[in-house]
Amino acid sequence: VVKVAFSGAGMRTDWNPEDPGDGGACYRALVAETHRALKAARDAGYYPKLRAMVWVQGESDANPSDSLNYARALSFMIAALRRDLASPDLRVLLGVNTRYGDGRNPFLPVIIEAQRTVAATVPRVAYVDTSGSTIINPSHWDSQGTLSAGERFAAALLQEESGPSGIR
Repeated sequence: VVKVAFSGAGMRTDWNPEDPGDGGACYRALVAETHRALKAARDAGYYPKLRAMVWVQGESDANPSDSLNYARALSFMIAALRRDLASPDLRVLLGVNTRYGDGRNPFLPVIIEAQRTVAATVPRVAYVDTSGSTIINPSHWDSQGTLSAGERFAAALLQEESGPSGIR
């Protein structure tokens, strides 16, 4: 498990693989940290293969301008990540805190639909519904909600690995 996480990061402002400045800083950190972890494993005599990426993001893009471009930006980032990590078959599990904003953010449904669209159109990508995960405040899951979301992502990965009914 390689954990790379940033709070409040958006696709345009932080995850753009083509932006050499601040707009690509999180993306570059993800790629660099993954390469470091793989090298450390190889140096220790292990030869890991990237299995999947769990992507919980989108809340910062739930706004009038960024939500409209989210599906395209996410698809582009997934393709770049697979290329930059030399892992063309990397599975990607997409999710967002569906309760973000406590039901008052009118752009969150646009993000959810964009993630579902990417999952339906990009190979080896699945959308993971986190709507049953409980929250501690309008922005974050509580402990049980975090565990619930993790269980949902794990179940999605196991389903994908179990056969043809999973991620393409």
